[in-house]
Amino acid sequence: VVFTPTGDGTNYVAAANDSYSTANQVVYSTTTGVASKTITGLTNGSEYCFKIFLRRGTEWTSGTSACATPSLIYCAAPVAGTMDYQTSVTNVTLNTLNNSSSTKTAGYVNNTALTPTNLNKGESYNLSVSVNTAGNWEIYSRAWIDWNKDGDFNDSGEEFDLGYATNTTNGITNGSPLSITVPTTALVGTTRMRVSAKFLEYATPCDSGYDGEIEDYTINIVQVPGAEIYVKGNSQNIVSGSTTTSSLNQTVFAIQPIGTTSAAKDYIVGNVGLSNLILNGTPVISLTGANSGDFAVTQNPATTIASETFSTFSITFTPSGPGTRTAVVSIANNDSTGGENPFTFTIQGTGKSPE
Repeated sequence: VVFTPTGDGTNYVAAANDSYSTANQVVYSTTTGVASKTITGLTNGSEYCFKIFLRRGTEWTSGTSACATPSLIYCAAPVAGTMDYQTSVTNVTLNTLNNSSSTKTAGYVNNTALTPTNLNKGESYNLSVSVNTAGNWEIYSRAWIDWNKDGDFNDSGEEFDLGYATNTTNGITNGSPLSITVPTTALVGTTRMRVSAKFLEYATPCDSGYDGEIEDYTINIVQVPGAEIYVKGNSQNIVSGSTTTSSLNQTVFAIQPIGTTSAAKDYIVGNVGLSNLILNGTPVISLTGANSGDFAVTQNPATTIASETFSTFSITFTPSGPGTRTAVVSIANNDSTGGENPFTFTIQGTGKSPE
């Protein structure tokens, strides 16, 4: 800390909300006593040094220094599972992470010192969990990832159900592998992933004293230096290559009378990479597949999408026949990772014959 106080202190104005933003700033100033003060705006894992000055009469002290490195404190998982049975997690696989354990050694295992796997913002990865059911029982597995690094697993999109396994010493759960998309809003850097196994039901992230186990891991969220495409419908991620349609992400159109046109459905195509995303196809949004003529692009997105921005495109549905009608949306681009060029997904509508 390089700072020498002068005057009577009235010229020193503390940062708003006692928040740190730059070196050698005044983060707190008072004329009354205070036992402790919380300073916000700090980055976990970075060391900060503070210096406290007091003024008595017209004299300032030389200051007292203290340094500390803030870190997140998660709920007390070390008392999670019991050792009464061998009910446990036996393998966790996510991208380059592949960690196995043949024997349960504790109800909680801290694996955060293992080399973290890198996950790119906006990309999808398969998470698989295997468990020991300690006999002919159903053992459920659930995982959590702290995407916003706020020290808990309570936010929307941070919980993942992986199903269960039965009567196995090392069996994959029936919900594995589960495709997980890294949110475009995920904070860059290392964060915590928690994986659980529990007898007959799903655990909660801070459960304790049950038949099962919890394991913690470190993962690293990365913003790629090139372009990184993502597509959303109704604020829900759409996975490239997906042939599964859903009303949740607007890939399903409502039943539409033959020969009439639906309201347009809007989608966004965005870029969470550091370089510009270029949509280089002709047309920009291509429609192919069995009933591609029943769908039409009514609004095209911009062809150049800067880092951390997005553009909108729209599609309508005009069925030419009855029953299920499908098409494949294809977006050619310069995405640098993940095999998302072209980015494709299936859309579906249903034609209704006149009554």
